Amino acid sequence: NSSDFHFGSDDFTIEFWFNPSALPGSQSSELFGISATNSSDATGSLHVTLYPNGTLIFNYYHLTSSNRFSITSSTLSTGTWYHIAAVRDGNTMRLFVNGSADGTASWSIAAVDFAGDVHIGERSYSTAYGGVNGYFDEYRITKGVARYTSAFTPHTAAHSDSASTTVA
Repeated sequence: NSSDFHFGSDDFTIEFWFNPSALPGSQSSELFGISATNSSDATGSLHVTLYPNGTLIFNYYHLTSSNRFSITSSTLSTGTWYHIAAVRDGNTMRLFVNGSADGTASWSIAAVDFAGDVHIGERSYSTAYGGVNGYFDEYRITKGVARYTSAFTPHTAAHSDSASTTVA
């Protein structure tokens, strides 16, 4: 719960390495989630979710359907490290897996002020979603910068801090 997560219409990048030990059973697993509140998605929430079939979805949910976007990735396999990057670049949302753009969506809405807690590996307010069975590394959330706008080679060394951006 911090103004660092009040993205509005600003660019941002959420990125991390993820290695699934097992795919979710009947419930999806949140790899990243933040909501306007800690009790509901209805007024706005941003997610990177792993589904039982191995696909990722990067989406913004809002009770008003015209405020939403959703991007689905290719299928992930267990026992493999993947670099995941969810990016806002102006009105374009992108989901990258291992440096390749898996999908884009147009989204011109300003995100709500995310006053809820940031959740990694669990859903912020519901046990209806499963926990993550896997490993994370090098998690970075950058406000104000669309770090990736086209295909790239994912970093293999630790992130360095940058005085020009807020890294949470």
